Amino acid sequence: MDEENENIPENAPEGGDWIDQLLRDVKAENLPEEETAPEELRLKPAPTPPRKPPEPPAPPEEEPPRRRRPKRIRVKRKGKLYSFLYLVVALTACGINPYTDTRFIKNGNTVVDALMSFYDEKVGGFRHVNESTSDGYDATVNQMSTEQAYYALAQLYKTVPTKAALSKAAKAGSGKIKAAWKKSAVNTDYVTKKSGKTAEVSGYQIVLATDKKFSKNVEKVTVKGTKTLSKTVIGLKKGKTYYVKVRAYKLVNGKKLYGAYSKTLTAKS
Repeated sequence: MDEENENIPENAPEGGDWIDQLLRDVKAENLPEEETAPEELRLKPAPTPPRKPPEPPAPPEEEPPRRRRPKRIRVKRKGKLYSFLYLVVALTACGINPYTDTRFIKNGNTVVDALMSFYDEKVGGFRHVNESTSDGYDATVNQMSTEQAYYALAQLYKTVPTKAALSKAAKAGSGKIKAAWKKSAVNTDYVTKKSGKTAEVSGYQIVLATDKKFSKNVEKVTVKGTKTLSKTVIGLKKGKTYYVKVRAYKLVNGKKLYGAYSKTLTAKS
């Protein structure tokens, strides 16, 4: 056999068909597939980087706290006597004037006006209610209501100074104004206020401003004691017209309880 034909099988068909036959025989015998590389030598796909957890949403910006206006207390003329007498006692004990504090004034009526609406002038005493109620309260004068009401009035009269009286406001030099006033007092005749018995106040406060509403260039000066009834205010704007008023105060539990303001006078500094 020639060298070129030594690898051809003896039973191979003639021509080149023997190659096709060989391939068919290999498939029929289910020969093992080509060996693959060991596991440790195989190329592995690049690891997928771990996903970052989503960032939490930013917290909403906090709004600055809103400034709440103080709740206004509405004074009602209806109701029961003790509601108003207790309020009068509490206000004066806290250094608040029930006559002048606008939080306790409604339609021009103060909490003292509401208290006095229970007073019966014919009998000379106080009722617990102004209208009889279904829970047993009669609109008649009784001793307990009268005693409690007079207690509240006594506390009111002995702590609230009378209205101050400004008698003079005049120029006292460049940038200076002198104010003078009459003596104020606290009434110690708690009920009738007719005997003229009084007690001294603790001092006075002078208020000056360059406008009628007392909102521009405001100056406040305190005068302690009752012997001094005039004061020269210095350091004012030169050549300006100032509005001047004064009021007395009484120290109650360490707090100043102010009386009503005097009338307003003007003067040039």
